[in-house]
Amino acid sequence: MKIKLFWLLILIFYIPITLADKGVVLVLNAPLFKDMDYDSTIVQYIRQGTIIYIHKKHIDDFKIKSTIEENTYKGQNRNKLVLNSEFYETLDRNANTAFIPAQFVKLITNDGNESKQPISNYLHDPTDYRHDEPLPKQYPLYEPKQFRSGLNLSLGSPMDANYNYPTEIAHKDLGYFAGINFYYVKNLIENPMNRFFLGGEIFVRRTISEYHLNNAFIMSTEQKIIYGLGPTFVFDIFKRDRYIISLNTSVLMNFHNYHIYQDKQNSRHQTYLRDDCVYQGYSFSIHPGITMQKSVIENFYLTVGSKISIHLPYSLQNKTGYNHDLFWAEGENDIFKSPLSYNIDFHLGIQGTY
Repeated sequence: MKIKLFWLLILIFYIPITLADKGVVLVLNAPLFKDMDYDSTIVQYIRQGTIIYIHKKHIDDFKIKSTIEENTYKGQNRNKLVLNSEFYETLDRNANTAFIPAQFVKLITNDGNESKQPISNYLHDPTDYRHDEPLPKQYPLYEPKQFRSGLNLSLGSPMDANYNYPTEIAHKDLGYFAGINFYYVKNLIENPMNRFFLGGEIFVRRTISEYHLNNAFIMSTEQKIIYGLGPTFVFDIFKRDRYIISLNTSVLMNFHNYHIYQDKQNSRHQTYLRDDCVYQGYSFSIHPGITMQKSVIENFYLTVGSKISIHLPYSLQNKTGYNHDLFWAEGENDIFKSPLSYNIDFHLGIQGTY
């Protein structure tokens, strides 16, 4: 009885083998599915180069279709893979029926039909989970950068705000604002996506404008220097490995130091009388903007962007007095007063992350 049972088991095992041919796995880690469905249970993984049994029906069907194609397109190069099924039937390690995706296998037909199948169906193996060396720094745990600091050079449009001259202005030659600013921001702990930063900014801006006063042969030169300091907020709206686009807003307290020179000229435009005064005071301004950052080397970015500088109304007081009444307004009118104004800045700079 035991001998009969032994031969019966041998026969049960031998029947599927005799009805099978072989194939070689083409991908690094091919899954075997319990059913002909990608959502079914994966029962085993098979490594690249492993020879597996493929049900004979797939081999026969492949040969028939290859012959039909060869006769239909006789004389043409038909070196292509002919897949007659999305899955091939095979056996797992326990000799149970399983199914492997057809594109992961090259059938072994031992005839010319093998040349009709490519060695690989992919430019990149979808099952290859390995990383190319050298491995990225901090792999496998990535620690986002917590700090940013940067230095920008800026050029801004003129602002039409001038001293309260006692004589009407005949001609204006407004200068552009040139500036430099430094900022330092830190990622907020509450932000797991590492997109929101809070910090501070300091800047210096300078411009020179000239005014020709009406019917008085007076030329005035206003040299304006503004120092700003305050908090800044940054939010990254777009992030990739090499590019970042950020929205930013600064709320700054400004110290204004304006030096005004006035020259009285004769009909030959020769100066024969000169005076100057310094006007100082404080103001507040808001600077919303956008910045694009491109990584050039590790932790180092080039930045370019633009801001709208909104200046709240302010007035500056004469801090030095004057020598000639001809040039200046009298009493309470001797001030530099600016209404609500704005200008646009464009900046270029560098930024480090750490």
